[in-house]
Formats: sequence, C-alpha cells, structure tokens
Amino acid sequence: MSALFKRAEQLKRWEESDTNRESPSRKNIKTVSFPIDCAFLASVSSGDKNEVNSLLYLAADINAANADGLTALHQACIDDNLDMVEFLVEHGADVNRGDKEGWTPLHATTSCGFVSIAKYLLEHGADVSAINCDQELAIDIAESDDMRKLLEKHLRDMGIDCDEARNKEERLMLKDAREWINTGKFKDSPHATTGAMAIHVSAAKGYIKVLELLIQAGAEVDCQDYDGWTPLHAAAYWGQKEACEILVEHFCNMKKKNFVGQTAFDVSDEEMKDLLDELKKKQASQNKDASDKNYLISNKLSNSQNQKRSRLSGNDKSTLKKDKETVLDRNRVIKEEEDDIKIKDDSTIHQKVEIQLTPIEQQPSENSIGTTTKEFKQPTVPSSDNNNELKPPEVVLRRTQSFESDEKFYRRYCELRAKIKGNLWGVIHPSPSTACASPPMRTASLKEKPLSRYLQLMI
Repeated sequence: MSALFKRAEQLKRWEESDTNRESPSRKNIKTVSFPIDCAFLASVSSGDKNEVNSLLYLAADINAANADGLTALHQACIDDNLDMVEFLVEHGADVNRGDKEGWTPLHATTSCGFVSIAKYLLEHGADVSAINCDQELAIDIAESDDMRKLLEKHLRDMGIDCDEARNKEERLMLKDAREWINTGKFKDSPHATTGAMAIHVSAAKGYIKVLELLIQAGAEVDCQDYDGWTPLHAAAYWGQKEACEILVEHFCNMKKKNFVGQTAFDVSDEEMKDLLDELKKKQASQNKDASDKNYLISNKLSNSQNQKRSRLSGNDKSTLKKDKETVLDRNRVIKEEEDDIKIKDDSTIHQKVEIQLTPIEQQPSENSIGTTTKEFKQPTVPSSDNNNELKPPEVVLRRTQSFESDEKFYRRYCELRAKIKGNLWGVIHPSPSTACASPPMRTASLKEKPLSRYLQLMI
C-alpha cells in the first residue's frame, strides 16, 4: 500500500509540474552523416550491389580510396567477391590503381590466391609488369602454383622480361632526372593524391642514382607531401639506409616533423633508429666543420680588410695627410718661384730693348743717319661732294734724330734746301735769321720727289 501511495503522489506532482505543461512537439534531433565516398566503400564491403548502384547514381567516386589507398576494387578482390569485381570493372573502376604501397588489385588478388579474379583482371587490362614499392611483381608474391603458372603464361605471351619490368620505373625516373639536369629546368610536380615528389619515391624505393641526380637537378631535400612527410621520413619508414645517408650528407633537416608531429625517428624501426642516431652525430660534426670553415674564411676576410684599413687609419693616415699637404705646399712654392722668374725675365728683356733703343734717340752719331719709318693711316671716308675720288693715304716721314744738334750737317741741309727753292723760285741765300729759324713747311712737290737723291748730294 505504501508503494502505491508513493506512486500516486509522484503522478500528482508530475501533473502539476512545468515539464508536463510544455508542448508535446519534439525538437529536431541531430543526425550523423558520412561522406558519400565512405558510404560507397562501406556498401562495396557489405556486398550490396543495389546500394552501390544508387550511390554511383548520386555521383560517388568509383575509384575513391580509404586512408591506406585501398579502392573499392581492392576491397572486392580481397573479399573474393567476383560478382562485385565484375560490377565495378564494368562501371569504370581502374584495374591498375595502386594503394599507398603500390599494390594494384592484381597484387592483392595474387597474394590471396584467387585465380578466377586474377584471370578476370588480366583479361580486362591489368598490368602484369606493375611493381609495388618493394619492386615486386605480382608473380613475386604468388604463393599457389596455379597462380604462378597463370602469371608466367601471361608474361611469356606479352614478351615481358621480369628484370626489366622491375627496373622500369627507375629507368624512367633516371631519364627524367638527366633531362632536367641537361635542360637546367626542374619540372617535377607533386602527385595529385599524395603530394609526393620524385625525391620521395626515389628515397622510399632506394633508387640511389635517381636520388643523387634529383638533388643535383635542384630537388629540395626537405620538401613535404600532403601528410608532411619528407624524403627522410619515407627512407626511414621503408628502411632505405643508403638513401638516408645521402639525404643526411646533403644536410636535410632530421628534426623536421610531419603534420601529426612525427620525426623520421618516430616512423622508423629500431634498426633504422640506431642508424639515424649515428647519422645525426655525423651531421652535427659536418655542420661544426662547415661552421668552422666559414668562420675561418670570414675571419680571414675581416683580417685582410682590417689590414687594408690600418694602412690608412690612425697616425699613419694623419702622417700621410700631412705629407700630402707638405708636397702640395712645396709644389705651390716652386710654381710661384717659376712664375716670378718668368716675370723677371720678361722685364729684363723689355729693359734691354729700351736700353738698345735709347742711345739711338738721345745720342746721335755723326756717321749715321736715322732710319725712316712709314706710318700708314686708314683711308678717310669719301665725302658726299666727291664720291668718285679717293684720297691716297698720306706718307709721313719722321726722323729718328734731330739735324739741329749737328751744326755742320744742319748748315749744309739749309744750303741744299735753298738750292732746291732757287730752282723753283730763284736762289735764296740763307741768312743767319733763317738759319736759326725753324725750317718752312714742305710743299706738295717735296712730297712727290724722293728725298733719298737729295740726301746723297749732301754726303
């Protein structure tokens, strides 16, 4: 009775509560939705062809892959679902699509030993010469005799050499790397799905010659794919010791992490970790040696620069400046002295000329007659009254010395002058007054007659 009573009390309180009074409408419940590609892979794994067909109708990618790179065709081959394999191939699935380790659907089928599926794949274009990341053909991982016989027959019919097929990828990469070196243009591009570069592939697969050529061509040793893996991550993960050594020799960053915080040490096994530890020490010593060399080179350059500067700095520089100023002052003084000497020489020459000319003017000789010089005046401008007649330039005769200082010569000169006038107007005897007076002005007839013939009569 007590339990029933308590239950009745609870119901009564519930009816009076606010929760009971709320509207009975339900709120929208959030649901979890998966990407269509994930749903497609799940439907293939479950073997539901109708759902797979409906998802393809909704534009699902038939070659969609999971985190390991496995496609729907890989999954159908592993599940030994020949019906699903046929359905996918008929709808355009790639029979040669590899996963992250390079395994094709034929590799997966061969490892499982499903001969019927392998035969169907070979009939629909599966590449029997394809290799995985371990350079293995499908026949290399075949376990059953029937599977081996099937693959051997197909290889023989196709004329494929297994050794050449195993090295096909390396040969193609060698060809590309050499072409990039010869042309000087590095044309590598990341993989569309993984973002891996050629250097990732060569490091992961141990293509040592390709790796060296790629680095020579300009490949970056620390480039990362879409997961943040460097070539060292790939080489360490797949156990490629020689590739790790080459990358470390080219000073790759051994501390670089991928996008989940893992270094190359974290993705390698114990044996590779020991090798990476040794390589890390070796790289540290190489970095130290390189830094020491760089320090010595820089120190040598700085010392040479300091030595060059010391020749022109401090006391030497001031002394050199003083010496330069002294030399300039000496040159200036020498130049001034030369100019003074030149001026003095010019003045002495002029003085000599004046000394030579002065006696001729002031001390006349009895046996010499001064020379006459002619002075030409510029012709006068014709007047407007007589434009056609031009006056000839007047000739002025000047004595270099006076006749009056020599009484004998002057007396004879006056007599000669009187004779000349006597021929013209009669003889006029000189008088003492005329002898002392200044000679009359010359007439035009005197200008016309040469004076030299009369001077000869006087001698």
